[in-house]
Amino acid sequence: MRIAIIITNMHSGGAERVALTLLNTLIDMGHIVTFVLFKEEGPLLSDIPKNTGIVALNDEPTLMAALNPFSGLRKWLKRIKKTDEFDVLLTSSSKINNITVLANKIAKTNIPIVITEHNIFSEFIADRHIHRRIYHLSMAKLLYKKADLYIAVSDYVRKDAIKLGLISADKAHYIHNPIMFREDLQEGLHHWFEDCSLEVVLSVGSFFGVKDYPTLVKAFALLHKKRPQTRLIILGRGGKRVLIEGLVKELQIQDYVDMPGFLNPYNFMKYSKVYVCSSKHEASSLAVGEALMAGLNVVSTDCGGPAELLGFGEYGQLVPVGDHEALAAAVEDAIINPISSDVLKDRASNWEPKLILSKYIELINEMLQNRNSATYKSRIEERIYVKK
Repeated sequence: MRIAIIITNMHSGGAERVALTLLNTLIDMGHIVTFVLFKEEGPLLSDIPKNTGIVALNDEPTLMAALNPFSGLRKWLKRIKKTDEFDVLLTSSSKINNITVLANKIAKTNIPIVITEHNIFSEFIADRHIHRRIYHLSMAKLLYKKADLYIAVSDYVRKDAIKLGLISADKAHYIHNPIMFREDLQEGLHHWFEDCSLEVVLSVGSFFGVKDYPTLVKAFALLHKKRPQTRLIILGRGGKRVLIEGLVKELQIQDYVDMPGFLNPYNFMKYSKVYVCSSKHEASSLAVGEALMAGLNVVSTDCGGPAELLGFGEYGQLVPVGDHEALAAAVEDAIINPISSDVLKDRASNWEPKLILSKYIELINEMLQNRNSATYKSRIEERIYVKK
């Protein structure tokens, strides 16, 4: 199958990391894949295999990219309409779903388009001005139904889209993200892991408000009072970091908290005691899946997708969003009464990339067969009508 994966850029977000896993796995499975970037930028560019076709649209991912006939997106669609070089277009960013579907319809390429939803759409629009909320919701209601296939990254996201009226229940699918955990042998071990008496609590993610690191830091402060041997590491970057550093100093725990930036989490997950997701909401969570793959116990707020990964409490503890006392108690319990790492690794095997991608391919093939069958039926009906 010839597949174009369309994405905004290659910055270090979850959607970009998932797109890379999709790319590598599809290539391993024998498919021909091209990466289509609105902007050819970001630290993950170097991770794209050298033999991969890359198309740089040099566009901003806005409505004008779909409406302007001279935009990079429209010109690319015009070209591939003539060359017939793709069997399917796959968007891998919620931000560009509407844009790509609209541009594809205007260009009349007749190439099937699959949109994947990486956001809880109701939360995606929640903090926007009322006019922007109405615009995004109206556009999605109009255009999502025009896609050939809709795949959400969790059942939570799927149900949210159905509730909002973006997609009908019979056309809404979900497939959890594939998890590919790669060890970086060049990265050294954090010095806290050299002391076996220390208990390291880990969290991974950019310093955005949705991650709710204030709740995590407050929870750790309570935990550290009871267990002075505990330490907290947060891997990530972002504008809210300064605020978290201020809270750490205010709580006088700066000697026990480290925020070394964005690093490969493999060694950290391999040697930590507990992984914590303190988010207000999450469509899914690559880091929670990676932690389980590493055999690391997980505590998460009951914030959406992570609850599914944890089997709604069977493979990790869930606590209310924003409750730092409950979070501290759950982390302590996970340290004292851990779930077997073998059980957690077995759970994570459900998201092995080839297993996940086989589900994608199965849905896409079914869609293509139904599409071809409908086209054939339509042509037969046209011939009958002409004869009459």
